[in-house]
Amino acid sequence: MLLNRVFRDPSTGKRYRVVLEHLSDLMLIDVDSDKAWPFPMSEEEFRSVGYDFISDPYPIPGVDDDSIGAKRRDEAWAAISPLLEHYQSLLIKNERNRLINELLKSTGKPRLYITRQLRRYWQRGMAPNALAPDYHNCGAKGRPRREVEQKVGPKRTITPGVGVPVTEEVAELFRMALDGFYLTNEKVP
Repeated sequence: MLLNRVFRDPSTGKRYRVVLEHLSDLMLIDVDSDKAWPFPMSEEEFRSVGYDFISDPYPIPGVDDDSIGAKRRDEAWAAISPLLEHYQSLLIKNERNRLINELLKSTGKPRLYITRQLRRYWQRGMAPNALAPDYHNCGAKGRPRREVEQKVGPKRTITPGVGVPVTEEVAELFRMALDGFYLTNEKVP
């Protein structure tokens, strides 16, 4: 049983997930490509290449039911679940495009959104939670961000000048002003 397992091509190092296993035919998708679509391969060819089984690079995340991530996951699932009713047809390019175009007419979602979510579903484990956002990759938890040489953010368009980068000294001035005046309603020393 190869379905939903991830393999590495020993010659290229690319990682593939098996998204369909039907008799002696397989459909694989490159799990690392932003433009990947499933492609066919016979089981005989698959075995002759000598793909190495690897652990899943995208473990299915647990998502709290009342979180923003759960709402986004449910929205994505609702968007692509009508397509998944025709699973084998989705693996054929012409049929997939026809089904996506029909879905676009009925949902009003952008094509890019539908194709990204469908690709994410295949690449990350073919489960609803595979559509959860990657919020765990956001931010820099526990790491300071003040080591900048230039001002961050958009460039000025109306007033002249470059702007000032927020260094530790500038941040300390902000802290003193907030602590001394705004939070205690007293004057800064």
